[in-house]
Amino acid sequence: MNVNTKKCIDVKGYPGVTNFADIQVFTCEHPATMRTDQLWRMTEAGQLISLASNKCMDVDGDADTSNRANIQLYDCQAIGTPGSDQFWVFEYDSNFKSHFRIRNKATNKCVDVKGYAWTGNRHTLQTWDCNEPHGPHASDTDHWWEKIDYSSKGLGGKVVDNLGTK
Repeated sequence: MNVNTKKCIDVKGYPGVTNFADIQVFTCEHPATMRTDQLWRMTEAGQLISLASNKCMDVDGDADTSNRANIQLYDCQAIGTPGSDQFWVFEYDSNFKSHFRIRNKATNKCVDVKGYAWTGNRHTLQTWDCNEPHGPHASDTDHWWEKIDYSSKGLGGKVVDNLGTK
């Protein structure tokens, strides 16, 4: 869930499962009560895979290093694919231990909500220079995320959150 907007990472569509589907923010859905495309898992290599489609979070274009590159859903590429922009890292904040930003390993850009800290639904995600630091002006950036733990919310004890499995 985005710390600023209080919205979850979502794939456009219900559920969004096709290549080139935009990734956006949307009101968080509860996986025990509805089919959702807001659940993700991270592989050891750093791919963020949608549980609904088994496709990856991808930067549109071949490792586009400019700001405003669209983030979309796409077939997962093999580990070691030259120039792949489907590999990410969670960088946790030292002051707010549960907050992290999502940095792309190829472009060195962070996941950003398009626009200036929008709080509505359907704002697409893009890449942007990573803002530093997280702290007193956290409301000035929408680069910071936190996980939602659904383990105690009707999923039979499985710990699943809106950005991966633990």
